Amino acid sequence: MGVRDELMEHVPRLRRYARALITNRDLADDLVQDTLERALRNTALFKAGTDMRAWLFTIMHNVHVNQVRTASGRAVHVSVDDDEFAERQFAVHGDHSKALEVRDLDYALQRLPVEQREVVLLVGLEEMSYSEVALALDIPVAGVSTLEALAAGAPGAVPVIDARRREVFALVDGEPRCLAPADLPIEPRDYVGDGAVRYRGVIEQGGGVVPPDDDERHVPWARFHAQLAHDAGPAELVEPVYLRVPDADKAAA
Repeated sequence: MGVRDELMEHVPRLRRYARALITNRDLADDLVQDTLERALRNTALFKAGTDMRAWLFTIMHNVHVNQVRTASGRAVHVSVDDDEFAERQFAVHGDHSKALEVRDLDYALQRLPVEQREVVLLVGLEEMSYSEVALALDIPVAGVSTLEALAAGAPGAVPVIDARRREVFALVDGEPRCLAPADLPIEPRDYVGDGAVRYRGVIEQGGGVVPPDDDERHVPWARFHAQLAHDAGPAELVEPVYLRVPDADKAAA
């Protein structure tokens, strides 16, 4: 099956998601059309063997963000149980109580900020995993590998994660460490991550540099996690790394 044929198979999903996201049928159809046009122009960028659905939702997300920036507030509310909406997805079969549930669900969805609505719909409606959603929407994900993701997004900087309990996770000489902020070796270089932001005073007092709180280098973007995971090879070959003695082991000691 060619890329164009596979792309067309996803059109019903794109339309269903767009109409639930925007609620205005005409604007939703415009979003689908713009998404398909951009995808068709960039089929050479799609990597065979990867998830085309996630790729298309990434394109749709980017198109929608641009549309919101230029036409914010012009959408007119249309309930998601519109008779032209995919009936098999929201059929109420004459049951008034179910119709009310659909109406209430729609009302609750529209009260969410658009970035939260996207996540709810991709997980609940499209049944995507959280990692797939993170990649599609290019939003941060958490985990110990966040250190490597931060380092990849801020070459030359020292990644520092707030580990709570008045500790931080940090890469020290290329190795992950768990230590008190006061024990963090400080050099005259950039420090990034939520740990660097929280302990800015300690780091700057020691001669380090912490970018402004809203600097994107503080964010462990999903695209870096994906590349690092790909480079690491099969997950079953990766051994877990404990930077702090697990609480269960402490209790058993």
